[in-house]
Amino acid sequence: HGADIICSSLTKWVGGHGTGLGGIIVDKGGFAWGAGKHPLYDTPDKSYGGEAGLRWGHDLPEALAPLAFKLRALTVPLRNLGGCISPDNSWIIIQGIETLSLRMEKHCDNAMKVAEHLSKHPSVEWVRYPGLPGDAQNAKAQKYLKGKGGSMVIFGIKAPDGKKAGQMFIDSLDLISHVANVGDARTLAIHPSTTTHSQMNPEAQLACGVKPEMVRLSVGLETVEDVIADLEQALAKAMAAEIEAPAANPPGFDTLCLHGAYKPDTSVTYGLGQGAPRGVPLHRTTPYQFVNTQHAADLFSLAKLGNIYSRLMNPTTHVLESRYAQLEGGHPLSGLAVASGTNAIFYAIINVAQAGDNIVSSRALYGGTYTQFNDILPQFGITVKFVDAETPQNFADAADDKTRAFFCESCSNPALEICDLEEISTLAHGLGLPLIVDSTFSTPYLCKPFEHGADIICSSLTKWVGGHGTGLGGIIVDKGGFAWGAGKHPLYDTPDKSYGGEAGLRWGHDLPEALAPLAFKLRALTVPLRNLGGCISPDNSWIIIQGIETLSLRMEKHCDNAMKVAEHLSKHPSVEWVRYPGLPGDAQNAKAQKYLKGKGGSMVIFGIKAPDGKKAGQMFIDSLDLISHVANVGDARTLAIHPSTTTHSQMNPEAQLACGVKPEMVRLSVGLETVEDVIADLEQALAKAMAAEIEAPAANPPGFDTLCLHGAYKPDTSVTYGLGQGAPRGVPLHRTTPYQFVNTQHAADLFSLAKLGNIYSRLMNPTTHVLESRYAQLEGGHPLSGLAVASGTNAIFYAIINVAQAGDNIVSSRALYGGTYTQFNDILPQFGITVKFVDAETPQNFADAADDKTRAFFCESCSNPALEICDLEEISTLAHGLGLPLIVDSTFSTPYLCKPFEHGADIIC
Repeated sequence: HGADIICSSLTKWVGGHGTGLGGIIVDKGGFAWGAGKHPLYDTPDKSYGGEAGLRWGHDLPEALAPLAFKLRALTVPLRNLGGCISPDNSWIIIQGIETLSLRMEKHCDNAMKVAEHLSKHPSVEWVRYPGLPGDAQNAKAQKYLKGKGGSMVIFGIKAPDGKKAGQMFIDSLDLISHVANVGDARTLAIHPSTTTHSQMNPEAQLACGVKPEMVRLSVGLETVEDVIADLEQALAKAMAAEIEAPAANPPGFDTLCLHGAYKPDTSVTYGLGQGAPRGVPLHRTTPYQFVNTQHAADLFSLAKLGNIYSRLMNPTTHVLESRYAQLEGGHPLSGLAVASGTNAIFYAIINVAQAGDNIVSSRALYGGTYTQFNDILPQFGITVKFVDAETPQNFADAADDKTRAFFCESCSNPALEICDLEEISTLAHGLGLPLIVDSTFSTPYLCKPFEHGADIICSSLTKWVGGHGTGLGGIIVDKGGFAWGAGKHPLYDTPDKSYGGEAGLRWGHDLPEALAPLAFKLRALTVPLRNLGGCISPDNSWIIIQGIETLSLRMEKHCDNAMKVAEHLSKHPSVEWVRYPGLPGDAQNAKAQKYLKGKGGSMVIFGIKAPDGKKAGQMFIDSLDLISHVANVGDARTLAIHPSTTTHSQMNPEAQLACGVKPEMVRLSVGLETVEDVIADLEQALAKAMAAEIEAPAANPPGFDTLCLHGAYKPDTSVTYGLGQGAPRGVPLHRTTPYQFVNTQHAADLFSLAKLGNIYSRLMNPTTHVLESRYAQLEGGHPLSGLAVASGTNAIFYAIINVAQAGDNIVSSRALYGGTYTQFNDILPQFGITVKFVDAETPQNFADAADDKTRAFFCESCSNPALEICDLEEISTLAHGLGLPLIVDSTFSTPYLCKPFEHGADIIC
């Protein structure tokens, strides 16, 4: 649309979870900086380039000339003023980018519903949302925002004192968070005239589009009915000028994903004072300070619940446990997070069985579970009887008086057999036994085993629940209704001397009434977890919580993409067979209708049609390019493996076939990429597998979703990591300040820009490089044209001082975020740089205000909070006619809705 420079706050929708702080500047790379309009690029810069100085618009090598703006911003303002982004924030924001398109679609859908509701509300005076057909900005939304309206809604309350009513409304909200941010996965609200724009006088506020009665909403990803219900009750209280406790309504699934088990406590002092963290805090602590000796004794005796030691409990982990338990439909305190999914299964089994006991299990299992059951548990005297779960009666037939539980996977790995949970649980309960279900492959979004009779759920949180392949953990959830003291489980009937003093504690009989439903969880906490120590780290808990926030969005896309992949493979001449429960003709489809919401999940398995299927399967895997060859499933990226030679290689051929693993089988975990890119990679790998040769795959421009997941990072399997080869699939977090030079010549080359490389993390960092390059490519810029900095405000500051110096001016739209207005109106003049504010609704105003000291035009793609959409093509045409760049803050649109470079922008912040 003509922009030359784009600035964006990565803190908002790009990061998306309100947990990472950062900003970015992206240069389109085509502006003529040495054309005589910018002294900073025409005159020698003595701060770089030695005694003679470097003319940034003239003296760079030809290959680096398109990066003049970025390289100057890197080596002058960033190097010398130091507003760098931390590698941790870069890493966090990269995780957010992976779901950018999914979140933006849901944000826009929810915001439209909220805007439509408010526009019909009798207590609302006016509503502004660019997506509404009658909105003044709708025509430009069609052109610049893909016809959508974004996430922001502003409105005014109909009241004699609109300002007071707006404040009363904000103070009456319950679900919606009152914070000074936008673009969070949660819905946020604020009263701009008394907060974000309070530094302006009333006339300046109105010029920016801020009215006294205005309420600004950043609509999140919750179940939209929950958001509307909170708006309703707050509006009622604002109009009545009184505050009562809001009515309690059961939250929807998406709302639980975002709010479950955590509500900021604004009564507590944090740092300077009150103001509670909106995101779940990461508590990196081992011990906890007791109130007094009585409190400590009460915790150890289970007279009270509380924090003792992080091997047992941690406030961050508690949010994960409780949120997940509620998603499964369990008691809020019934979840127990542990180190991994394998660990969760082990603890669940030894929490019901001891030496001499047995478990009856489906034989269709993940290879690691099979090994645990077949080889490890017998070392402890616990045997497992394997049965074909396709005939549920087999479970009951195999049981005896030493059987303590039935076990199955909701959808098996990798055979994709869906267990008939209702039948199996009915048989288990008829024998007084619990049903333990590993629900990793289904997640609570597709299947809630408790609703079908299960008693205990185990899940690997590493997979779809965490969703990005960056955090490791498992969880056990107890439904809370099983009669553990009914005589079928000695571990619950006989005194446990490891807990409860000399007399011992009978877990199925002696707990206080309020804790009795938590008998299984409390025993698992205080016996296996306390004494065997397989605890989850708080860091992993925090990472997995971020993944849960987009669980439903990801699962929908996983299922949609997997169906398209399965349909494609089922018609492929080189494929012998395909198994996907979502396919109408699949043997498991009827059970998928009942247990998986009629969907098929993310997993597809297939066999290659070849004389030597095993060899062809391996050749196929080795020929993949986009798809990752890793021992994992449930990542945001598409993953593949050859099970018979890897995950199930510990089994003999007969055991493999009993588990549904054929020699030719390939297992796909279908990710969130642009599905055409996934299918193209499958196509070229199948062609090579059949030809028994490997060639470089054809290069195709990746789709937007594929760039979000793979841009600027490809694992390097030639490098040794730790014990040997095997490259990290997720982007590594490089927490380092300096970098080791190859030699003195290499160091000199880096400082003179003869070569590009790493010097110091204030300037560059491998993790931050992935963020910069990935985002630049999403905007349509040069892969090396992005520069990440400490915040969005910092990005704008560096973009401006990278083109202007004392005596120069910038022409800017007056419809701005309050912080940007203050920077332009009050701070930049301290440096001799003036800003001329104009009404951007008439683009000619920019050209009329310009003079021979003007160095750039500036605007927001969609203004904060007035939601005015700038006509980038008109403004950029006027800028270029004067030899000036257009700098655009694209925070409110993100590259998913608008790519300013396509409309003439030169720099994006």
